[in-house]
Amino acid sequence: MIEAAAREDLEEAAGDAVRFDVPMSRFTSLGVGGPVDAMVTPDDRSALARVLRICALHRLPHAVIGKGFNSIVRDEGLTGVALRLSRFRDLGVRPGEFLRSESGVSHHQITRFCQAQGLAGLEFGAGIPGTVGGWIAMNAGIGTRELKDVVRELEVMSPTGARISHLERPLLRFGYRALRGL
Repeated sequence: MIEAAAREDLEEAAGDAVRFDVPMSRFTSLGVGGPVDAMVTPDDRSALARVLRICALHRLPHAVIGKGFNSIVRDEGLTGVALRLSRFRDLGVRPGEFLRSESGVSHHQITRFCQAQGLAGLEFGAGIPGTVGGWIAMNAGIGTRELKDVVRELEVMSPTGARISHLERPLLRFGYRALRGL
């Protein structure tokens, strides 16, 4: 359970984007899981940074969740803060015809976008459920193709929300269905 001071700070920082004692069963594809102390769905990076600062200040454990595919939450629920990045849906093309996507972009959205833009390279992901963030965290793939084969760079926010870093592929430790540490 989150202490009153931390709860107040989360409410002040996140406003309507924070909910308390939310059943995780509503956010997993299997429909299982007890309550999380706090669920925050930030609108943008600055809101995410504010919430991460509060988590650091109050030493609240936190985890990022996506669409809940490959997620199982115990009946006892989760301690701390679950961060839903479902509003992080910016998608575009960078110079050199490289795709730039935020973590909340769905597999449907990215497939349609690539088709409309004439971009190739992610065809193998068309049937894989979830969001880009989940794809990367799980190194989603099929057979001989995985996200590690097409990711050039990740932009990540520090656990305290203090900075944003750009990590190029050689610094990323992809494994079988995992991105191990950053």
